[in-house]
Amino acid sequence: QTLSALPVPEPVHGGFLFTLMENNKVLDEKLKALRPLIKEFNQQPDNISILESLKTRIQNINKYPVVYQIKENLLFPILEKHWDDYRCVQVMWSIHDDIRRNLKELIDLLSKSVANNGLPKENNLNTLLGDLFFAMYAIKFREERILIPIILKTIGEKEINEAFQDTTDLVFPFYSRQAHVIPGSSPGQAPAKAGTPSLTTENSIKLPTGKLPTKTSIKLPTGALTPASLNLLFNHLPVDITYVDAEDKVQFFSDPPHRIFPRTKAVIGRKVQNCHPPESMDAVNKILKSFRSGEKDLEEFWIDFRGRKIQISYYALRNEQKEYMGVLEVSQDITEIQKRKGEKRLVTE
Repeated sequence: QTLSALPVPEPVHGGFLFTLMENNKVLDEKLKALRPLIKEFNQQPDNISILESLKTRIQNINKYPVVYQIKENLLFPILEKHWDDYRCVQVMWSIHDDIRRNLKELIDLLSKSVANNGLPKENNLNTLLGDLFFAMYAIKFREERILIPIILKTIGEKEINEAFQDTTDLVFPFYSRQAHVIPGSSPGQAPAKAGTPSLTTENSIKLPTGKLPTKTSIKLPTGALTPASLNLLFNHLPVDITYVDAEDKVQFFSDPPHRIFPRTKAVIGRKVQNCHPPESMDAVNKILKSFRSGEKDLEEFWIDFRGRKIQISYYALRNEQKEYMGVLEVSQDITEIQKRKGEKRLVTE
C-alpha cells in the first residue's frame, strides 16, 4: 500500500497539527487557483495584466512560509528532544529554505517584469513556478503522510499543543490558531483569518504578573534586581537577545514586544546548531570554534529582512578567568538608526 493511499491523520481539533493541516488546505486551494493563470500566461506571455495577477497571487502565497518558521521554532525542537534520528527535520528545513528563495526570485522577476512592461526574453518563470509547486506539495505530503502520523504514533500531541498554547506571537497565515485547544479541552469557535506577523505588530510586554518574585532581589556587582524587574529590563531593551551556554545549548531569550526573529520556550535546551538551517551548520560551528579558541570575541552580520535592515551580533562570553562561558546573540533593527543625521541633544525639543 502506498503512502498516499493511507488514511489522512486526524489530530485533535484546534491543536498545532490540526492548524498546520488546515493551513495546508488553504495553500492547496491557492496553488490550484494559480494553475489557470499560469496557463493564460503561457498563451499570452506579453499580457501585463496577467503578469500583475501572477505577482499578486505569488505575493499572497509568500505569506505561507510563516508556517515553516513556526515549525522550525516550535515543532522541530520538540522532535529533536524525543527522536534519536531527526534527519527528516533537517531535510525539511532545507526544502523550506529552497521555497523561500524560490518565492523571492519569483516576486523579484515578476516585479521587474511589470515595471518594464514585460518579461525579459531569457527568463525562467515557468521553471521557478514548477519548482515552487513541486517543493510546496512535497512538504505538504511529507507532513501529512509521514511526519504527522509518526508524531501521533511516537510522542502524541500533548507536549506540542501545550507549547502551542503557551505561545501567543506565532500566528499562522491562512487559518488562525485562535480556537486551538489542548487534548481534553473543548473545541473552540471557528478560527478567524490571520495576517502574517510583522516587525511592527503592536502587542504588550509579556510579564507574567504574580509569577515572578517582586521582592526577593538578585544581588549583582553593580546593584540588585528582582526577577520581575530583570524580566522587564530584558523585554524593554531595543534589541533581541539569546544566550547560548558553553555546551552550545540555548538557555535564555528575551521576549520584547517587537521580536525580530521568533523564539518559543521549546528552544530552551536545544543545540544552537539545530536552530539554524542545515546549510548554515558549518558557519555556526566555525564561529563557535573561533570563540572557544580565543581567536575571536565578536562576529557581526547585517541583512535585509522584510524591508528592514537587521544587524546580528555574536559575542563570546568569558568569565574573570577568561574561560569560555557561551555566546550572546544580539539582533537589532537598525533601519531608523541608519537614517539619522546631525545630532539631537537631550535638551532639544
